[in-house]
Amino acid sequence: MGIAWPDAVQQLQSLLEDIDDALKMTFQNVHQGYPPQTLVRFLKAREWSVPKAHKMLMDCLNWRIENEIDNILAKPIIPTDLYRAVRDSQLLGLSGFSKEGIPVLAIGVGQSTFDKASVHYYVQSHIQMNEYRDRVVLVSNSLDQPLALPSLAPV
Repeated sequence: MGIAWPDAVQQLQSLLEDIDDALKMTFQNVHQGYPPQTLVRFLKAREWSVPKAHKMLMDCLNWRIENEIDNILAKPIIPTDLYRAVRDSQLLGLSGFSKEGIPVLAIGVGQSTFDKASVHYYVQSHIQMNEYRDRVVLVSNSLDQPLALPSLAPV
């Protein structure tokens, strides 16, 4: 049995107080104004283990910095015709909204033929689309939707 989620969130949050400015900046892009909810995601992923969630979060933030993810939306895949071919071969997009008003994304996993460019371009395009979804589409479509923290401690 783990610790109660509010205590776990507080412990994880206190570990983030001593990180450097670059990690703090990229964490802002990850949490999009909802740091406690983001910490809960990492804690859930590691069964409420604060040390494991902290390691996972630090690995995530360091990967984002090493791969310049925070600036990826400003980097087009060049040449433009290759970029368009890559995007056209990826079956991904906003398909509408749920009854609760939450954006629904459709992903055609395994449908791309990878015949338009190297895998590098597909990976960059995939990351770029995910960042756009997380930092633009979901934020703009969820502004009126409050994000709730869990009401019960994990079992």
